[in-house]
Order: sequence, then structure tokens, then C-alpha cells
Amino acid sequence: MTKVLLLLIILTGYISAQTIQIGQTYNISNTMSATSDYQSVHSSLFETCAAWGDNGRIMFKKWQYFSGFSGSNVIVSTTENTCGWPVVKYGNMWDGSLIYLVYHTLATGGNYEIIFQKSTNGGSTWSAMRKISGPASAITPQMTVRGDSVFVVWEERPNNNYEIYSAYSYDGGATWSQPANVSNTPTTSRWVQVHKDDYALYCVWIEQPVYPNGDIYISRSFNKGLTWSQPVNITNQNAPILRVSLSPVYYMEDYAVDKHFYLLYDLQITVNFNEIYSILTEDGGSTFSQAQNWTNNSGNSTTPNLMAYWTGLNSGITRFLYFTWSDNTHSAPAYDNLDTYFKYSIDNGANWSQVYNLSNNSENSYRPRFGFFRPIPLSSPPGADFLTVVWYDYTTGNAEILGKEIEHYFGNLVPVELISFSASAHNGTVRLNWSTATETNNRGFEIERKPAEETDGWVNMGFVNGAGTTTSIRKYTFEDVPSKAGNYIYRLTQIDYDGTRRELATEEVDHNTKESFYLSQNYPNPARDKTVINYRVPGDKGGAGVPVSLKMYDQLGREVLTLVNAIQPEGNYSVTINTADLADGIYSYRLQAGDFEAAGKMIILKSGK
Repeated sequence: MTKVLLLLIILTGYISAQTIQIGQTYNISNTMSATSDYQSVHSSLFETCAAWGDNGRIMFKKWQYFSGFSGSNVIVSTTENTCGWPVVKYGNMWDGSLIYLVYHTLATGGNYEIIFQKSTNGGSTWSAMRKISGPASAITPQMTVRGDSVFVVWEERPNNNYEIYSAYSYDGGATWSQPANVSNTPTTSRWVQVHKDDYALYCVWIEQPVYPNGDIYISRSFNKGLTWSQPVNITNQNAPILRVSLSPVYYMEDYAVDKHFYLLYDLQITVNFNEIYSILTEDGGSTFSQAQNWTNNSGNSTTPNLMAYWTGLNSGITRFLYFTWSDNTHSAPAYDNLDTYFKYSIDNGANWSQVYNLSNNSENSYRPRFGFFRPIPLSSPPGADFLTVVWYDYTTGNAEILGKEIEHYFGNLVPVELISFSASAHNGTVRLNWSTATETNNRGFEIERKPAEETDGWVNMGFVNGAGTTTSIRKYTFEDVPSKAGNYIYRLTQIDYDGTRRELATEEVDHNTKESFYLSQNYPNPARDKTVINYRVPGDKGGAGVPVSLKMYDQLGREVLTLVNAIQPEGNYSVTINTADLADGIYSYRLQAGDFEAAGKMIILKSGK
């Protein structure tokens, strides 16, 4: 019998202890003779990637967390015509192999057009350039993706004014819909944003009857982009709103909750003096909160980007906001160079941390964008958020793509943050598996055992060395062979180098050598290069064996591997899976043995440290 205990530390009160660590500045593009600008950044669970314009070419690069932004530049575009304004997205946060990219390029005849490309091998190679826009000049695309569903919007100029157009693909970009006019107004529509959740597909832009005055409009599609609702004016103030940015809310405990996103916009107060305001919807764009001024300083604040994570949906919401923007506060009121700034809030902006100047140089720094990583488990505190802020900067002469890594530790951090603890019994052996998200000053783990019916009587069964101090996921295994059948309770205790002891978890296991059928949790889990699944096949009346099938599936339910397909007699079996050729992510496995059926889930994490 196998039991698995998943440990998630849920927030129940105010976060007291917080620490920010800001790393050094890295040159990501590092093409000194070229101008690198208008970057896009996106993160999977294991890595971050960026795409940018580089002297008219589209460049791509990806890197793992804490690697010093190491990686190779890849030229994606295959035309001599000028390309720019790329937007890059992972197709799946668990899988870094599928990556989508859109951008605009100057076509023959002087019009711009929107180009789509994708990579299925993590950005090493890319598909051919494919035009998805209409016949008029089209610029500044935006994109949102969900697996094989790709939704792209852009500005197209069929007459003297820009309109907002959209197209979609449900097969990963193999086929595309005809472009559709979303805004369809007689005035200018600019700076479009797009987002998709399970409730709707959202399109947001600025409508400008007379520049620079305008308002933010929203249109929604409830049939995946086939048709769009009548655009609705959100702000209704006819003010000089110069840019708008849409930031979804990501949840730590319930990914199914939708309808939540922030809109950030640059509001011009006077010439060369903007403030950044935010509004929030929690009902899918039907209503929005009152606007909040998030910069409120003497400088020119522009090009905001927000990473919003909420935790504790079922136990009191804590709203983590990470906010970055360009600003010349240090040199205001004179219009001087812009720097990249950063601050954070844990209460939805009611209170903010101090403001950090990330670029802090005498040249202009523009358009900062976030990459993000929160270690498993995805619920806190205590915990840590690891962020990447990427901007383009003229410090080196020509513009370069620069970046910093930021570590935010919060809560009363524990020496060991346990992800899971499991106990399984088979073939006379009890196997314990556990994994940790972080460890601090950890000498190791003590394993104790006692019969389940006894109130005391713990016996020390062994010790497993810890990893000291690490922010990487670690996995451990321990085996015990009880001399008698029965139910046992195992206790896992963590010990510091100074001898301090903390009980982490207990788990009961049925050590019964007469088991008729079981499927174990794979171990180790998460798996790096290989993992093992144990199972027992029940007997049949004739003794000839039963049909046994053991298969693996990806997150979309597609069969990945057939591990067993045979007639097997009663007995205990073990299958070792080589995961070297499998992408990082969550997989399921299903065992069918005669009339019996069971399933489990595994995590493959080769690229994690």
C-alpha cells in the first residue's frame, strides 16, 4: 500500500519577515555593434526566454535560473527586411520545448505585416516565417497562448486610422483564421493587449479620437475569437492615456479561477511627465476598481510591467505584486535619462516596499519586463520568489538587452521546506521517499518507526545526509525491512548542524506481504534521469496470469510511453523509466491488471538544480 503526503504551507496571517536580494547586471544580448531593443520576456517553470530586435533581425535566447543569463543567441527571422516588436511565449509552463513567436516585418511595397514562427525544440530551430495579418500595414502584435491554441492581435491600418485586428490558431500555428476587425471604430485604436482564460478571450486597447486624448476600451470573445463583443469604454475620462499594459493574476492554489487581471496605463499629467495608474477586474472585465496611482512621484513614469501572484484563496488572500517601470525621478523635474525601477507589495498595493533603481546609470533604460519563478510548492509563506527583470539600455553606446535577478524571501523561513513525503510497502520492504524545495543549514534527516497501535515506542531506523543550504529541489529515499507484517508509522525529523531538531512529517504504511494489487508512487519524484515504478499483479483462478498494461501520458492525455503490455502471473514487478528523452513537466501513468486499475502522477525535472 502506498500513501503520499503533499505538504503545502498555506498563508494564514500577515507576512512579517522579508528580504530582497538584487543581483548584478548582465548583458543578455551582448551584440555591441548592433542596436538591441523592444524585448519580450516569458518564463516556464524551469527557465526564462527573451526575444528582441537586433539591427532589424529577431534574436532569441533562453537561460535557466541562477545561470548568469548564460545561453546562446539564435537568429530567428530569415529575411533581410527590417523586423521588430517581437512577442515570445512558452506553449506550456511545464515544458520548455514548445515556444511561439510573433513580430512585425517590413514587407515589399512598404507595408508592415505580422509574422508567426514557432519552435518545438526549445528555440534551437524555428519554423518558416508565416504571415497572419491582412493586406493593410500591420504593426505591434501581442499574443496569448494555451497549449496548441494561439491568439494574436495587432494594429492594422486599412484606412487613415489604425484598427485592432485578431487571428487565432487551434493547431499550434499550422492553420490560421482570417483576420477579424475587433475595434471597428472610425477613430484611432492603439497599443492593444490580449489575454485568455477559461472564461473569455480579452482584447484591450486605447481609443484616441484626438491625440493624445483617449480612453481604454475592452472587447471580449466567448467563443475563442470567432466573434467579439461590442467594445466598451472602461475609463471614460478622455485623458491623454499613452500606453496600456494587461497583467493576468496567477493563483498559487487554484489555477481554474479566472476573470482576474490588472490594467496599468501611462497617464500624461503634463508634457514629459506621466504617472502610472492601475485598475483591477475580478469579474472578467464587467467592472473595474477605482484607479490607483502607483508611481506618484516627480519624475516621468512610463512603460510599466506587473507580475501579480495571489496565494491563500481558501484561507485569506495575500496579493503579491511585483512592479517595474521606467522613470527619471532621480533627475526630475528636468527631462533627463530614464532608469529602470522596481518595488513590490504584499497587500495589493495598499503598502509598497522601498523603490529600487535597478539600472542606475547616466544613459536611458527602457521598457523593463519580468520573468518569474516560484519554487515548488506553489504556496507560501514561508517561501521565495525569484524574478528576472530585463530592459534595454544605452549604457554601452548602442542599445543592449540587460537583466538582473531578484530574490524575494518572505515569511519566517524554515530550515527545510518539504514538498512531499511518501511510504510504500512491497516485496517485504518499506520505501520512504521525500523531496524538499529549499534547505538551510540542514545536516540531515532522522527516520524513526513504531507500530501503529502503540502510542510510543519510536525506534531510530537510520539517518540520511541533507544538502546543507540550497534553493534547489532535492529528493531522498530510505528503505526499511520490518521483520513482521502489520501497520507501521514512520517519522521524518530534520536536524540542523547545531543539533536543533524539527519533526517534519509522519506517514502510516500497511506492510502486508499478502497484498493482491498495488501501484506505487514513482521514485525518485521529481525524476531527473530515471525513475522507478513498482506494482503487484493479482492472481487469477487458473494461475495463467492476467493482461497487464502500464502506460505514461502527458498533460494533454496523449500517450507518451508503453511501459508494459503483457500477460503477467501473480507477483511483484518493477519498471525503470529512462527520462532522458522526455521533456520536463507533469506526467500521469496508469496501470491496468485484469479487472484492477490504478493511476499516479510524476514530475520530470531534469533542468532543475
